[in-house]
Amino acid sequence: MVDSTETRLLRNEFERIDTDKSGMIDVNELKKAVEKFRNDIPQDEVTSVIERLDYDLNKQINYSEFIAATIDM
Repeated sequence: MVDSTETRLLRNEFERIDTDKSGMIDVNELKKAVEKFRNDIPQDEVTSVIERLDYDLNKQINYSEFIAATIDM
């Protein structure tokens, strides 16, 4: 179970990654976020992450998909 503090932290992280404030994380935004930790990540690897998390098949991660992925972890 995710408590309100964790939910707030996850919301803040989602908003930090969603740099264009569209409510969706696209492949470029995710790549930029991941590059802060690993700068040699291939584009196809980031695309693969998006595809695995993208339940509605729009090639982006919405907040619900992001939360589902983090809870699974």
